[in-house]
Amino acid sequence: KVVEKAKPKTADKPKNLKEAAHEAEYNTVLSVLKDVNFNKTKAAKILKIDRKTLYNKIRTIKSEDKN
Repeated sequence: KVVEKAKPKTADKPKNLKEAAHEAEYNTVLSVLKDVNFNKTKAAKILKIDRKTLYNKIRTIKSEDKN
């Protein structure tokens, strides 16, 4: 389970539009992955993105959570 330990971001108000969009994307990807028990193929279909794109987003989430 790739990002099972990741928690939705609930930081203070985003500083700018880019940060707000990134936070919304992070929370959406994480929520969908949890809803489908981390089945990446199903999650990608629900999100209407390519599975490779989802893998790249997961990699980004994992690297952010390490910081």
